[in-house]
Amino acid sequence: MGLRIAGRWASFRVAVLAVSVGGLCLGPGPVGAAASPRVLPASALASTTATRPGIDQQVGRARTRFAVNVGMSHPGGSEFLSHPARDSARPGAHRSTGTGSPSSPAPLAQAQTASSFNEPGLDVSSFQGNVDWSQTAANGATFAYVKATQAISYRSAYFAQQYNGSFSAGLVRGAYHFAVPNNSTGAAQADYFVANGGGWSADGRTLPGMLDIEYNPYGPECFGLTQPQMVDWVASFDYEYRSLTGRSPDIYTTTDWWTTCTGNSAAFAKEPLSIANYSTSPYPLPSSWGTYSFWQFSDSGVFPGDQERFNGDHQALVAFATGAAAGAYIPVGPARVLDTRNGTGAVHSPVAALSSVSVQVTGVDAVPASGVSAVVLNVTVTQPTAGGYITAYPDGATRPTASNLNFNPAQTVPNLVVVPVGADGKITLYNGSAGTVQLIGDIAGYYLSGPPTTAGAFGPIGPTRVLDTRVGTGAPQAAVAAGASLKVQIEGAHAIPASGISAVVLNVTVTQPTAGGYITAYPDGATRPTASNLNFNRAQTVPNLVVVPVGADGKITLYNGSAGTVQLIGDIAGYYLSGTPTTAGAFGPVGPTRVLDTRVGNGAPRTAVAAGASLKVQIEGAHAIPASGISAVVLNVTVTQPTAGGYITAYPDGATRPTASNLNFNPAQPRQCPTSSSSPSAPTARSPCTTAPPAQSNSSATSPATTSARRRPEPDPYIGSIWTATSAR
Repeated sequence: MGLRIAGRWASFRVAVLAVSVGGLCLGPGPVGAAASPRVLPASALASTTATRPGIDQQVGRARTRFAVNVGMSHPGGSEFLSHPARDSARPGAHRSTGTGSPSSPAPLAQAQTASSFNEPGLDVSSFQGNVDWSQTAANGATFAYVKATQAISYRSAYFAQQYNGSFSAGLVRGAYHFAVPNNSTGAAQADYFVANGGGWSADGRTLPGMLDIEYNPYGPECFGLTQPQMVDWVASFDYEYRSLTGRSPDIYTTTDWWTTCTGNSAAFAKEPLSIANYSTSPYPLPSSWGTYSFWQFSDSGVFPGDQERFNGDHQALVAFATGAAAGAYIPVGPARVLDTRNGTGAVHSPVAALSSVSVQVTGVDAVPASGVSAVVLNVTVTQPTAGGYITAYPDGATRPTASNLNFNPAQTVPNLVVVPVGADGKITLYNGSAGTVQLIGDIAGYYLSGPPTTAGAFGPIGPTRVLDTRVGTGAPQAAVAAGASLKVQIEGAHAIPASGISAVVLNVTVTQPTAGGYITAYPDGATRPTASNLNFNRAQTVPNLVVVPVGADGKITLYNGSAGTVQLIGDIAGYYLSGTPTTAGAFGPVGPTRVLDTRVGNGAPRTAVAAGASLKVQIEGAHAIPASGISAVVLNVTVTQPTAGGYITAYPDGATRPTASNLNFNPAQPRQCPTSSSSPSAPTARSPCTTAPPAQSNSSATSPATTSARRRPEPDPYIGSIWTATSAR
């Protein structure tokens, strides 16, 4: 995979482009070839299987209890196992009336109809026979669940044609098992299911196996089990399936059945849910689930079998299939969600002085309608009538004191920000200036919601102030001396875990500098790198977003590379969990690692980049970066010795160049304003950045900044943080 960096300006040449990689995000596995369901070795389970309170704690007794309880099963089991006509024999078995459920009605934002969801699909069994998958795909199906097994002696005769045929037609496919809890243990049925096609592969095309647990078509609806026995049975299946495949099964049920037969158990709230409800909405759900993965809304329609919808777009579907966990990053777009110049996402009007604008980010373009914790957004200010700043924060939350982007009058300034999403799926942008501004917003990606538990997962917490030398927060109340360093405690600060953090997303602000210079952020205890994260001039206030690996002592170090004193402010936007990243969307810190320097011929010819030209940069396989499986990269991009003003745009090689920029600069200007982006993104801004658009610095967070790599009287380079998607070869 590669990255393309393009520059545009009036007849100018960039003498130097230097790029340092700060981290990467894992992407889905190859999707071009079918991968058969597999069983992971036990040694692989440590990194993929986490203890689930309420599930694993029950498994021991569930296994021993059901060694006895199986003897209580009803006679006649062999009769229906030998010839199951379909998944549910009696009319209405899949339908959920919602009666008896303590769940509250869904809010209006959630009460969507089938037609308002993005990804349509189906589930089929032997009842449908051989399926014309080419026609099904042509009709718009994007996924299919195929019945594989029932109990421990039935395997669908049509499984191979349906399972392999759906894959060949380009659908994301998965297998499901119809549970018969009074026939054998949950673990035994999970074993049989996996051995007969119900496994899972992280290829982006195979869904986790589904446990179809619902009304008994041949006897008592709860199969003669008490509610505690049923919970134990499901726990036994769940634990065994995860042990064999590394994934939790998708639980298919109805709200009515789950309430009746499990007592509305909350033990499986972290497992994916497929809800059957033949109405205009999937709600209400069983009370322990706040959301769902699939909604089965009809037993007939444009596709064979039952009609379903996935709760998200196609990228989210692939991420779900791949095994992306809570906190995983999903690159999209860039997708424009805001442009006040033409009324996109807001009123067609400049944002007034000291006013805010709310922007809907979930359910827009490629971003799912739910399940999003934070978005990576390229925010651009243009046509400001006065200098000021922009603050991005969750809609409905108290506006923080930190800024994400600073600008001067008549300046166009872009910057990458990471913003937690409000409960209503919106973010708020505040214009902290005495004049009007036009705002543009392009989404580069999003993080999946939920408590982060896997290595490389992101936990949004901010913005949370952990450092302010002006008042003594996180450090002595004193300016940082020239050439001095400052240690900042990250682990255990505020809402940050006390251990297990690999990197932090931090908005660093310099204010009241008595001389021009730069700031370098790096892990405490490590050797200071040559790259800088933020550059500034005397008396300038400059913020920038940085991603910094955390030292073994839970701290980071900020170095003042100037001949004067500075005041430093740090606001955390989130953190990444430590460990080797193995799941889709996980972040792996690797830097800073230099992959490009046109001054010396590192990663590209030793020559300045011509006006209006592009430069390809190899990312995968470079230095410590894996040779495959990378979806996005966090870069610190530096421009130096430009002969004219302009901008830099970073985007996936082979893709259409987006209109957003990542870094702006003036000719031979002695400072720069950094930015960070993830998928193509835009440049950053600074406080009094005079007449030049800001440059960027590498990170994924919520603040503008400028950076330079040298301390000298001659013009400093423009540095910018970029979070950009990589291309497929």
